[in-house]
Amino acid sequence: MTVTRRTLLGLLAAPSPSGPHFYTTNPTEKRARLAAGYVDETDASSSIFVFTRPLLHVGFATVPLFRLYHPTTHAQLFATSAPEAARAVRDLGFRDETRLDSPFVLPVPAGRPAPPGAVPLLVARHPGSGDHLYTTSPSEMTHATAHLGYEPVESGIRPHVLSGWAMAEGLIAVRLHRLRGPIVSA
Repeated sequence: MTVTRRTLLGLLAAPSPSGPHFYTTNPTEKRARLAAGYVDETDASSSIFVFTRPLLHVGFATVPLFRLYHPTTHAQLFATSAPEAARAVRDLGFRDETRLDSPFVLPVPAGRPAPPGAVPLLVARHPGSGDHLYTTSPSEMTHATAHLGYEPVESGIRPHVLSGWAMAEGLIAVRLHRLRGPIVSA
């Protein structure tokens, strides 16, 4: 099967120099954020492709990526388990923004090899703003932690994603777009 841009949807994000990151796979949502002053960092960042539905990939089952939003800090958080998402809502003040078109990722426990074509989704959090950075690039993660004040976020189950169109061939995968918003005062 030949995969084209029509069979793979783009996962969209729009960022700005100092505001919170925003991640989406929805083109309408991306356009609305761009109109609100966000800057698109999708092409400048590492490629992240996620799945549009649950599936089994080389013996690994996908899990939903729960999307959460903090109304005060404007931070966006992704969780790979329902209890983790519920705790962020209950204890940390996040709102659940998980949608029917929310993406799915491959959970890989620490110490277990990733499926072919999958790469870890690296996560960092800025302790001052609460902003989360998601990338597949180790050099981008190193820069963010060494120079921008982000701290790596580790967990026992690390989400894995696909890093390119070719790796998504035959699978229903979409690009996660990354945007940066304008600075928002609390």
